[in-house]
Amino acid sequence: MYDLYEILKLTVASLADVFMEPIFLMVILVVYFQYRKLERMETSLYGKTVTPIRKKTAYSVVFGIAGGYLGTALMTVLVITISIGDFSYVLPLAIFLMMVRSRYICFSYAGGIISILSLLTGWPDINVSSMMAVVAVLHMIESILIYFDGHSFSTPIITRAEDNKICGGFYLQKFWPIPMIVIVAVLGRDVPINTGTLPAWWPAFIPEGQSIQTVILRLTGLVAVLGYGDMTLSGMPKEKTKIAAGRLALYSFALLVLSLLSSEIYAFKFVAAIFAPLAHEGLILYSQREEKSRKRLFEAGDSGTMVIFVKKDGVGYKIGLKPGDRIIKINNIPLLGDKDLDSFLQKRPSVIWLEVMHAGGSVDIK
Repeated sequence: MYDLYEILKLTVASLADVFMEPIFLMVILVVYFQYRKLERMETSLYGKTVTPIRKKTAYSVVFGIAGGYLGTALMTVLVITISIGDFSYVLPLAIFLMMVRSRYICFSYAGGIISILSLLTGWPDINVSSMMAVVAVLHMIESILIYFDGHSFSTPIITRAEDNKICGGFYLQKFWPIPMIVIVAVLGRDVPINTGTLPAWWPAFIPEGQSIQTVILRLTGLVAVLGYGDMTLSGMPKEKTKIAAGRLALYSFALLVLSLLSSEIYAFKFVAAIFAPLAHEGLILYSQREEKSRKRLFEAGDSGTMVIFVKKDGVGYKIGLKPGDRIIKINNIPLLGDKDLDSFLQKRPSVIWLEVMHAGGSVDIK
């Protein structure tokens, strides 16, 4: 006999089996090549990459596996059961959409398209409620990953704003390969389950017309890839990702509620399938519009040189420079622009001291 706690232990313990699956290794490779694109952008801007690509990929894999354990636990507790083959269409479509635009790798787009196609044409024959519930759980995981890891290794950029002013900011781009164990429901009898030891709502999702007594519950691996892309000109990356994570968490909760309703009311299947991609895209467009309306943090001024990024363990880091600082004098010589700084450094002075104005307005000598 199995109770919920034993089922949870079994699913979590089984997750390690997915790590060496070819599909998981393939998704890691996809993540690696996405970072290669970012590396080329950084190299074109600075002559070298800001963060080594192997380090970015390794961090993404570690955080992705942590997210996989969390997702496995959530999927088990709910229980969101899927049918064999439901997600065989989603990952290939997500990778294809990623080639169109990197943010489309998100399962809300591929899952929504597949679900709408299934509802309108009957092909592919999938459980739309389960599909949308899985997408909701993945976005819950994504919101947590964005909160804790979305700001790391952001790329400093210099751009020209709509008012033609030069300003600095950060480009945020992260990808996470997510391995999970999910419960597959198929017709028949398998392991006896003592329904008296399970919560009354368990399982929350099961194939239509079936019950916990008429299906086999089996475990299988599911591999997803989550992506987050954003840009901030008005604040630091960590501030931006906290806001994005909170909004995405609300979105995922709303989608999960719609998924639960769709398992009881057929019309809500259409609502959930349409809501998934449109609301996700709406969050992104709203964030972009909001960013344009806010005051820019790193805007070129009439004098001095603004510090956008300080490389860890570099000279600037060691003397205490921080993003948002403005170097107004070097060796007591006023800086009227970046060219003045370049001209001074070309003289290769043996001693340098800086007069720095911090973001709060205070001035310091370094």
